[in-house]
Amino acid sequence: MKKFVLLVVLSLCFTFNVFAKDKDVDKVVAGGQNQQVIKTIFDYQNELGLSNKQIQNLKDKIADFQKYFTEQQKTLVGLQKELKQLFSDNASIRLIRSKLEQISRIQVDVSCRDIETSRNIERELTPAQLKKWKALQLEARKEAKK
Repeated sequence: MKKFVLLVVLSLCFTFNVFAKDKDVDKVVAGGQNQQVIKTIFDYQNELGLSNKQIQNLKDKIADFQKYFTEQQKTLVGLQKELKQLFSDNASIRLIRSKLEQISRIQVDVSCRDIETSRNIERELTPAQLKKWKALQLEARKEAKK
């Protein structure tokens, strides 16, 4: 039983980790003691030479994802409350499994939508802009590790 409870706790932690990511709109503070601001594609818009139309299209794609994400996050909160209630009620493993599967389906859907959004954003860039953007991201990751 302890192993099962641990599995459920880990599953719930994963849920929050999936939704902890924010999509390139606002600056996000990351890191523990060495807090640093993560730059977004909009911070490099001049360096990338993004047109006003590209910027608006990127913002629209991100806003669509954030709306979807917020809706799914609310659904997950409800499902997690239901899961907690199932534990409190000492419900059958079959019911608990079903609830966990519902939660995991949403997590997978959100992760896939996140990937789709990222790919759509990349398609919005010209080949030269995309190459430059990937190089900037790589450099930022290297700096973050320092």
